[in-house]
Amino acid sequence: MAALLVLVLGTAACASDRPPEQSPADAVKQRHEAELMSIPGVVGVGVGKCDEQACIKVLVERETPELAAAVPADLEGVPVEVEEIGQVSAQ
Repeated sequence: MAALLVLVLGTAACASDRPPEQSPADAVKQRHEAELMSIPGVVGVGVGKCDEQACIKVLVERETPELAAAVPADLEGVPVEVEEIGQVSAQ
């Protein structure tokens, strides 16, 4: 509602009030997150940098050859990298 009032009054909202723009890698991650999370051993999916370009990071407790083979090398042209992070626990 506040955003609507801002537009009606003709004033601009602060840049910090707007959500960050979604990168192409973010959009690809969102489209494929459920399928990646369904791979046994995957504990998270995110967007990061691989070789200075945006990529999808598939986070696993322990990388195995089977798990690495189950994760695609890229999705819709965005590189995918498996990253071993160890055991995940709530803090």
